[in-house]
Amino acid sequence: MELLDGYYDSKKKYEVKNVFTNTIVNDKLDFHDLCEDFLKCS
Repeated sequence: MELLDGYYDSKKKYEVKNVFTNTIVNDKLDFHDLCEDFLKCS
């Protein structure tokens, strides 16, 4: 998650794109935070 969100190195943030709609999935959210919330619930 840190590689996608750029937590470790703010210069590296990757875009996860929906190939059908061409929208960027992680544009306004951080997967790192979603993963943390999910793990707290499980």
